[in-house]
Amino acid sequence: MRETWYILEDGTPADPKEVGPDQHGVLRHKNGVAVAIGPHGPRSTGVDVAQQRATREMVSDEPKRTYKTRESKVR
Repeated sequence: MRETWYILEDGTPADPKEVGPDQHGVLRHKNGVAVAIGPHGPRSTGVDVAQQRATREMVSDEPKRTYKTRESKVR
């Protein structure tokens, strides 16, 4: 099934159920990223919902570690 979703300023598609106006009237995703605005209003795209949700489930929300910790030996 295909639906029309908003495109956020970072280029990712966003479910309209997770987007709403902030106190200034700017459409924002629940994570705080604003919806991209084109010449005729908010940008949108057609999305295969099942595929998009499966892709989101595969991506981890936890940041990847950029360093390794070493154990120190007690002397």
